[in-house]
Amino acid sequence: VGLCLPVVLCLWVVAVTCCGAVTGQEAKPAASAPTPATAAPEIPGFTALGLNTQARPEYRHVATGLTFVAVPGGSFDMGSPPDEVGRFVTEGPVRRVTVKSFLICKTELTQSAWIKVMGSKPWWGGNYTRNGDDYPATAISWDDCRSFNTRAGLRFPSEAEWEYACRAGSSARYCFGDDEKLIGDYAWYEPNTWDIGARSTNRTGLKKPNDWGLLDVHGNVAEWAEDTWHVDYSGAPTHGSAW
Repeated sequence: VGLCLPVVLCLWVVAVTCCGAVTGQEAKPAASAPTPATAAPEIPGFTALGLNTQARPEYRHVATGLTFVAVPGGSFDMGSPPDEVGRFVTEGPVRRVTVKSFLICKTELTQSAWIKVMGSKPWWGGNYTRNGDDYPATAISWDDCRSFNTRAGLRFPSEAEWEYACRAGSSARYCFGDDEKLIGDYAWYEPNTWDIGARSTNRTGLKKPNDWGLLDVHGNVAEWAEDTWHVDYSGAPTHGSAW
């Protein structure tokens, strides 16, 4: 369950490019050993940075300056079981999904990256947002984000790819487990923002990462994916693609 500030009405993209399609390599299971930094494949448009503290390879995207994490391919149970606390009906039925390896942005899309590619500041002067290079880009529609992706040579993640990356191997309610007392360590949400008078977005990358080194996978603001909306996962594909 992703936690997002209810007052932040504008969403943004988590920019993604498919590592498997670029390198032509077969997807590896999630439990496989991380690829050593010295053996990381070259990917056009990216610069290899080595391993992060979670032993996942990272890359710098030349066109945007954003850092991407290499997510290993594997299978996971997508969705939430009927007895999970806080579950919405749209989160089921749970199904087994297999995802190929890919790169996903380490943080939410930043204002500096948006300005570099699009040359605009759609969030400027808006409510519930702050201005700054490392703050998330907001007040942008799905179509706006598609234009950004086209210019930057990226794409949206599918919802399956996004949940797989967010979980990072976790089968609990959150990427860190089920203990709600830990939410504030990993996410900006109502108790540590709105409820204390800080009614705006927060700088990206200040909270703890998940087990693959991704930041802000819960909270701050919501994020776009490639998929269109469906009432639930009935009939959804099991190979990780958008639908």
